Amino acid sequence: MSSRPSGILALRDYLLGPTLDHAAHQSPFWHQRLAGKAALVDGVAGLPLLPVTTRAQLAAAGVDLYAGTTALSDQVVLSSGTTREGRQRLLVRRSREELQAQGEYVRMLGAGVGAPDRVLHLHNVQHGLPVGDPPPGEVRVPWMPHPNMVELAFHQLCATADAGNPFTVVRGSVSAVLTLAVAGRERGINTAALGVRCLGTNSYGVTPRVQALLEHAFGAVVLDNYSLSELPSFASRCAQCGALHWQHPPTAPELVHPTTLKAVELQPGATGMLVLTGLFPYVQRTPLIRYATGDTLAVTAWCEHRGDWGWQFLGRHKDTLVLRRGKATLPLYAEPLYHLMDGALGVARTRHPVEVLGLVKPGQLGFPKYRARDVKGALVLEVEPHNARQRARLKTFLERQLPRVFPALEKWPWRVVFCALPDRVFKP
Repeated sequence: MSSRPSGILALRDYLLGPTLDHAAHQSPFWHQRLAGKAALVDGVAGLPLLPVTTRAQLAAAGVDLYAGTTALSDQVVLSSGTTREGRQRLLVRRSREELQAQGEYVRMLGAGVGAPDRVLHLHNVQHGLPVGDPPPGEVRVPWMPHPNMVELAFHQLCATADAGNPFTVVRGSVSAVLTLAVAGRERGINTAALGVRCLGTNSYGVTPRVQALLEHAFGAVVLDNYSLSELPSFASRCAQCGALHWQHPPTAPELVHPTTLKAVELQPGATGMLVLTGLFPYVQRTPLIRYATGDTLAVTAWCEHRGDWGWQFLGRHKDTLVLRRGKATLPLYAEPLYHLMDGALGVARTRHPVEVLGLVKPGQLGFPKYRARDVKGALVLEVEPHNARQRARLKTFLERQLPRVFPALEKWPWRVVFCALPDRVFKP
């Protein structure tokens, strides 16, 4: 870590005190949970004095949590749905502070490619309808894997490009943007001539294969990000170091051991479950303090350009396969394996919803079909090949590349098995 003072770290320390004070006074849940310990916390380094809070704990105390914090927000709406425990589901509308924070992502998208004039936001209707007016220059269109939605998006892109006032930024899920790239090719639309300079993605991560496909299709910069529905903050990829950095609004990230929940020191190579604290005044509706995300991340290195640590997303903790042989363990993280398999030629794919609907040809969009299993301490990687002719080349590729992604496999038993596999559940 650099010896130079970091403005980002100082800002997190500065905002943490008001965050804890606000939570303790405005929320009965946090007043009871903090139990007077907030006064002992001196900056982000003191956060391990407070308990880690899980999603299950928040759900169990949901009514107290929301009732104590929504006075500073818009309103609470009772949904017709229920939780798994049978309680009525609460839908809390976004506060003004959170909407402003989302606007920061749109402004950030233009960094390095010129200020964006117009933004087309493909809003996934599964997340509900957006609240409030969009940021200046942004047009929202609903998105779901349906022919009408694809045609609507292309109408917006083509009409504005023909009028000489194109959308310079397209923002949406990886699935939505990838669908436009492939569907445009199917329709003979030159998507690279639409004037789009930047693609901002969310939902699941952008693999090298997908990034190359999108960059070629649109002739645009692809900005991947890591974000959570629970917080307005997000982490985007740094052009200088290639790692993820937390952007505005400020958020205090930590790592903890996934089972003991003990704090892990931030240093190059450190790995653990990500814990986040949203900072006041940017998060008022539902303060989340030491919130266990359930995601595994690693610290890459200190970035002098950003003045902060770099991060790498390794996947959901529940998706990590931990191999065991005697006292030795080997974690096989889901995200690096997914990136490898997505780039492997000849792997069969789960049919994407837009393929099922006949919008594009099969086998271009879906998740690769593979499964990693622990068989008596050995790794068995089950793969469904696209056809029998691909087997020999695919096996050679995996035997060469898998130990490069997971070097510990050089001294660990593993093998590749070809077989038919069920489709994965696809979340667009």
